[in-house]
Amino acid sequence: MLFFQTVTGTLTLGEKTIPLKFAYAFERTNDEALPPKTGLCLLLTDQAVPLEALEGTFGLYPLHQDGKLAAVEFQLDQKDAAQNFRGHLFPTLPQTPGSFFVQGKKYFSELKLTGGVIEGKVASEEEEAPAPGGEPLHYRYEATFRAPIRKAPAVTKIVQGKLAQTHAFVPVISRYFAAMRKGDYPAMQKLVSRSTLAAWVRLEKRMGAAEYRKQLAAFGKMMEFNPKTITHIVLRGDQATVVSKVKGGKDIAALRREDGIWKLHVP
Repeated sequence: MLFFQTVTGTLTLGEKTIPLKFAYAFERTNDEALPPKTGLCLLLTDQAVPLEALEGTFGLYPLHQDGKLAAVEFQLDQKDAAQNFRGHLFPTLPQTPGSFFVQGKKYFSELKLTGGVIEGKVASEEEEAPAPGGEPLHYRYEATFRAPIRKAPAVTKIVQGKLAQTHAFVPVISRYFAAMRKGDYPAMQKLVSRSTLAAWVRLEKRMGAAEYRKQLAAFGKMMEFNPKTITHIVLRGDQATVVSKVKGGKDIAALRREDGIWKLHVP
């Protein structure tokens, strides 16, 4: 089953109008709090995107930064999706390299969620987004969409307290942070998922391998991992989220099981 469907619509950025051709609807997990939750997301894009890019907002950044994506992502309120949403705009203009937070009310109409499918219409007013060093970017979007909703993997196990702090995931995370602090890039490569490695390769091409690895090592020296701060672990089949309580909030470590081996995953 395909988890996207064609959409009729446009995204206008300044004087440039981009056709929107793909609609993705999917559940995004939030395992920071207990019980774990899922949220409904709708993504309208000008190009097809790989399924792994849908795991988190940051999953779309490599495509966006490579100039291969123009999109609007909506995180819908399932109780009142027609009235409230928040999300991100991903422009493809050189003067606007980042994504921008978007929100609004009453932009959706004829919205239906039935039989695992979402369909309806969305049309924004003209909005503004900041453009570094230039005039604000004016944008608007409108689309008619219909797409099956891709369900998130079900929770298969929750581990808390001492059992979480001594879980088999702890040595994996500890080895990764130790390699990161040492700047041991080959060791780090062995501990991360295939999609994480692919993202690193793209960044190396953009920044230069030496510069990227230098920045990664500098970042690693600031990172710390203390298993005693782990509050809980949520497993969803071949996916896992390790949640730690730290000063000022929470830290999240995601893992994926590939060929029977658990590896760090950076969505």
